[in-house]
Amino acid sequence: MGEQNQSEAGMREERAEVLFRFLKSAEKKEAVFSDEEHKRQFIENLTTEGFLQFLNGINGILRGKKKAAWKRDGETVEVVQMFYGIKFSKEYIPPAYEDKPELLEKVLSVAKVMNRSGKSFEEIAFVISATINAVHPFNDGNGRTSRIVYQLLTKGFSEENKKELQAVLLEFGRGAVDINPGLIQVEINDLVKKEVDVDNPEKILKT
Repeated sequence: MGEQNQSEAGMREERAEVLFRFLKSAEKKEAVFSDEEHKRQFIENLTTEGFLQFLNGINGILRGKKKAAWKRDGETVEVVQMFYGIKFSKEYIPPAYEDKPELLEKVLSVAKVMNRSGKSFEEIAFVISATINAVHPFNDGNGRTSRIVYQLLTKGFSEENKKELQAVLLEFGRGAVDINPGLIQVEINDLVKKEVDVDNPEKILKT
């Protein structure tokens, strides 16, 4: 068990390094997270397709997948509590697979409204990251994906904060930043059931 945990920890560290190299090599991506002005421009100009590709790329790299396989694959994913490697109980049931693209599209719309109204990046990042974790678009790595997105939006990306970013991707990354999907479950359920006006992000912000 110890060797398996050590191997998993090593893989996570290696994949974190690959992600950082990817962000550093993509000059535009590195500049995007350099300061608040660039981050606000990034949110404002981000298309739904670009947002989904961004998430697919981060998740794919963190899972060690080839670029052709960077895609949403959380058809049967569930969130469970583990006890010594055994499933103990269901902690959270994500929305249906077919609803996930629309939910991610809506949270981007909400983020844009929050951005234009001058909301802090802590608020914007939490809404985006909690929704990623609640929607669970991927079969694995949803927590790591949501945490690194939160860190990139709040802390930015640079050599100086590399260790801080890496901390959320390692085995006990949840201890550094815990994006609990249950915190936004009610809002996700409302969107799925169409109990709120999902085409009106301003209304969502007031609920």
